[in-house]
Amino acid sequence: MEATRSPRLPSTQTGRFGAEEHGNGHRHTGSKRGHRPGLAGFGGLSAREKWGYGVWLFVGLVFGVPESWAGITNPPWPALSDTIAHLESLWAPTAVIVVALIVFIVFAVTGHPLAQATDLATPQGEPGQRRTANGRLTRCQAEAISHVPVLVYFPCAVCAVAGGSLLAATASSDMYVLGYVIYGLFAIFLVIIPNVMAFWFAREVPFPTLACTVADLERRWRPAAMIIVAGLVILMIHLAFAPWPDIFRHIEVAPAIAECEVRQLAVLKIAHSIPGTLPPPCSARPALGGRTP
Repeated sequence: MEATRSPRLPSTQTGRFGAEEHGNGHRHTGSKRGHRPGLAGFGGLSAREKWGYGVWLFVGLVFGVPESWAGITNPPWPALSDTIAHLESLWAPTAVIVVALIVFIVFAVTGHPLAQATDLATPQGEPGQRRTANGRLTRCQAEAISHVPVLVYFPCAVCAVAGGSLLAATASSDMYVLGYVIYGLFAIFLVIIPNVMAFWFAREVPFPTLACTVADLERRWRPAAMIIVAGLVILMIHLAFAPWPDIFRHIEVAPAIAECEVRQLAVLKIAHSIPGTLPPPCSARPALGGRTP
């Protein structure tokens, strides 16, 4: 007697984001009524993700506020683009270094492996290297790494940045000095100190690296890395070719500036021979960085 075969049901397997993918190509997300599509991937954030999103979003605001205010009014501290342009006027290779740094960040964001405490390939005879849970390189074993308390690192960092900025604002009337201090201290406490502590001293700060945070975000929302890389490329062009994208407006007013400067020099020569003659103001000169100096 031939056994009756039951109809074959399509097989299911768990997809990238926890959805059940059927063998016939259809995907079932198991969404409930009233659930908003698009927010499904942001439930149950880990502590690392919360710290990463919070810290790097705050950094983005600190860097973005003066950039957005530059065309409206004087920001409370100089924009990063203005600070780099000023440094480039003092030392020409600045633009090359800035472009190299942003290219390195883009490479780290697009090629960053998932942050795991796994060994990395190293030449024979050299000490092994691995990544910490927050994505930083270290020479120590995972069990030997200790965490820096949140209530120790962040208060020290905030006090150092706030104190240094206040000291720079009171000690010098040059706004660019304030910009050097603010952005320099951010680089020290966000990049230099955490990586040095992780690599040589087996100490891990609470927040992950930017590349690790982007990797976490990409796992939950696929277009994240593409959008962030596009933003970094735009930032690179803006910093290297400042005041791009406003560069054509400045080129158009350049002849008017030159003509006005020639007129002012002629009036100054006349002023030496005629007492009481004052050179008229040159209205064609644009404000520095789109603002009144």
